[in-house]
Amino acid sequence: NEPRDIKTQSGKFEASYKLPVQFTLTGGLEYVEKTRNSPPVRAVSYREKTDETSVRAELRRSISESLTGAVSMIHSVRGGSPFLVNLNNASTATTGDLVAPLHLADRDRDTWRLTLNWMPSDPLSLNFRFDESRDKYAGTGLVAYDFGPRMGKAQNTSLDGAYAFSAALQATAWVSRNVNNFEDALCRGGAG
Repeated sequence: NEPRDIKTQSGKFEASYKLPVQFTLTGGLEYVEKTRNSPPVRAVSYREKTDETSVRAELRRSISESLTGAVSMIHSVRGGSPFLVNLNNASTATTGDLVAPLHLADRDRDTWRLTLNWMPSDPLSLNFRFDESRDKYAGTGLVAYDFGPRMGKAQNTSLDGAYAFSAALQATAWVSRNVNNFEDALCRGGAG
């Protein structure tokens, strides 16, 4: 059992510009910083702070009176504070520090996103979203050669719907499928 204390600060800026033929161009900038407590015993590399900056460009258009679509490209860069050395139960530094955990590793991510919003009638709306992401990871920088994540890819597909039976009664339903894969560098055996 390890006590967790995570503080998250985030900010977002977005601007849109109307183009001809019912197109809208949107640009956005988002920043998320997470600060974590440092556990007294660390078995893998650890960092107390991560920060991620994302830049987004989106082109949206009304396809018909009831259908709107958008294509987005999002580029994210995650970094953070220096990695801390591993500590054993006696709070003594240990060797290792070879693996940058997936959620703490420096990462560049490129995401393509497709969204469709369909409102066939006034009480009914359907929303579809598909994301395809590609990741590149960096190690801890504590040793000459790190192990752990190197490349990754993810796909997210979701569909949600809402129906308003009356002003007081509404129903929503959704289904989502997320597939994540990553390649990592491993050491399956060695003399040291």
